Amino acid sequence: MKRYSSKTFLVLALSILLCTACSSSKQVTEMYTATMGGKQMFESLLFVHGTKVIYTFVGAADCTYYVYDLATSEREEIGYIPYFAMHAGHQTVLNNALYFYEGVDDVENLGTKNVLYRIDLDRMKMEAISENEYPRRIIPLITWKNEIWALETEESASGKRFAFIEVLDSGGKVKRRIDMEEIAGEDRTIRSFAEDGGYLYTIEQPTVGPYIYWCQYDEDMQRLQDIEISALMEEYNITNGSTFYVFGNYFWLANSSIDTMLCKVENGKAEALMGKPRMEYAVNYYNTKPYEYFGQKGTDIVYKFNTETGEIETLEIDFHTEKMGIQSILRGRDALLVKRDHWLITEEGLNLYLFPNP
Repeated sequence: MKRYSSKTFLVLALSILLCTACSSSKQVTEMYTATMGGKQMFESLLFVHGTKVIYTFVGAADCTYYVYDLATSEREEIGYIPYFAMHAGHQTVLNNALYFYEGVDDVENLGTKNVLYRIDLDRMKMEAISENEYPRRIIPLITWKNEIWALETEESASGKRFAFIEVLDSGGKVKRRIDMEEIAGEDRTIRSFAEDGGYLYTIEQPTVGPYIYWCQYDEDMQRLQDIEISALMEEYNITNGSTFYVFGNYFWLANSSIDTMLCKVENGKAEALMGKPRMEYAVNYYNTKPYEYFGQKGTDIVYKFNTETGEIETLEIDFHTEKMGIQSILRGRDALLVKRDHWLITEEGLNLYLFPNP
């Protein structure tokens, strides 16, 4: 593997002013920036660990994984998939390692398989640890009870697809299987799932009918709550719940077009606190509480959500660069990483900003 410094990057220690809608300006220090001319770099950001950013570059039929250190300007290739098919889009952290599935072309069998990869975040070493050939390509992953839970689908002899959970250990070995249709009911299937505070949460839909439910299960997979959210999803144009996270009495749901809603569950009902298009959640893999962060794509607005009080604060960040807007936002253990891109399709580059959680 090659390690080299990229002269096209400029790493600076800067400070920024965060102007909030309900309080005076705040000074934030120790901010790193990286500027790159040309959009081929940092195509897809995966994870931020300290000052290091893991990202990918997708070629015509392959995918290369890099780690770039904002503090030193060093970039290193850590992984390569020669027959890359598609990103699975979900990942999780267990024992200081990042886990994610990728779709890889199976050249011998003329199909596509799902390969589970692990990146050791201390050594920044990437390896494939297991694979399967289930038909689901977008595979939600969570860490629960010190295990990896993968929401899979399988196809019956009649052609019907049904959801189940594979529980894996840190080495990718399947420990057990949970058939979700038996738990949710024969008339429902699981579309997505999440975990928080010792509970499992699901988005469920009957095999016949338009209704969609938010459900809560205990560790024994006994259903504790079952709330219909069909009207809320219709109101906020969420036709599929591909991204789902839970924070105590609140949950976040988004579709593949990033139409989103942040909701509160109380007294057996769900109500929306906020719903916006093109908003991205900075996934909190380390469960640092009580704040969660969301970035409004195409703007310089970050929303700070207090999961204890339900208060939403608007942070308007001065990045000192015009004609650019937030493209993606990631969260480390104690910092936010914001990727900003030019409003127009140009080669003027993009900027990365890493700063402490505001």
